[in-house]
Amino acid sequence: MGSKEWFKGNLHTHTTKSDGDETPEKVCEWFEKHEYDFLVLSDHNHLTLIDYESTGNSQPLTCGITCLPRKR
Repeated sequence: MGSKEWFKGNLHTHTTKSDGDETPEKVCEWFEKHEYDFLVLSDHNHLTLIDYESTGNSQPLTCGITCLPRKR
């Protein structure tokens, strides 16, 4: 049987756009710093978009999910 690769991620995260305690940019920075492979921003009643060109983060947000590539 072949080896399997696991991905570290979070499927339910809120920001200050609903009832979280950090801005979307700060939340993404934290998860990228802690080597998460993916993150879902699940703010209530709000589509949270991030301007990645201004933040310098590694990947753009797509359909509420961003992949944070890890250097291996």
